[in-house]
Amino acid sequence: MLIGMVHLLPLPGSPGFKGSVETIEERALKDAIKLEKAGFDAVIVENFGDQPFTVGSFGKEALVTMTRIVTKIIDSISLRVGINIEFNCWEDEIMMAKFTGASFVRIEVLSERRFHPCGVVEPCLAQFLRLRERLDARDIELYADVEVKHTYPLVEIPKDEII
Repeated sequence: MLIGMVHLLPLPGSPGFKGSVETIEERALKDAIKLEKAGFDAVIVENFGDQPFTVGSFGKEALVTMTRIVTKIIDSISLRVGINIEFNCWEDEIMMAKFTGASFVRIEVLSERRFHPCGVVEPCLAQFLRLRERLDARDIELYADVEVKHTYPLVEIPKDEII
């Protein structure tokens, strides 16, 4: 499967936000449509412009804005749409996917404790699976990184134990 990235411009609440949600939305829709025309199988919408990232939390103003954008993308293209909220904001990802109709989420740190320049990132597999069950969202697929870029292990664990 070929997944294209829709990198959002900085969202409200981010240090780089320029004040126009419409501009963010227009660019995201254009990118998603271009990826569909280019033959991609799916797109993943990511708040890449929100650097520096927060670990595990996402502001409500950004959450509602990204939810609006994801909904418009889903309504505008026929591809599967996924969600990634940097950095490791898995609770917001699964809830956004459930209520927008997104097909999958990407979690950066699922099963091992990692250090990221923005803080320590805790594994979340057990909590994610339980929340997905409570939301009756078993149809939402989980894609996860192993030894995700820009992070470092706090303890070395063999890959076969991580996966």
